[in-house]
Amino acid sequence: MQSRRDLASGLQRALAAAIASGYARLAGAPLARDGVLASAAEIGELSRRLLADGPVSVRGVAETRLLLTNGAGPLHNRRSQERLAATVRRAIRDLDIDGSGSAA
Repeated sequence: MQSRRDLASGLQRALAAAIASGYARLAGAPLARDGVLASAAEIGELSRRLLADGPVSVRGVAETRLLLTNGAGPLHNRRSQERLAATVRRAIRDLDIDGSGSAA
């Protein structure tokens, strides 16, 4: 099972790879570079929320894990039906125990 720190690191690596390369990859899987760059602020916020002290909802953690590992999802597949920014914002919101999206 990946820790919150591992997930935050994966998000940071994805963002760094998208910035550094015209053909970005994360753990061997291609990244939807344009979507990652367009969603940089949201990805950074999700990473910060994962690293913050305090409890978080398992739902938001699971959504983040799926975002990083699902090769058909919006982080890796630019043709995904889901939009990356919306998916990341939902994971941020769902990290909150109360589901409000506000910082705890």
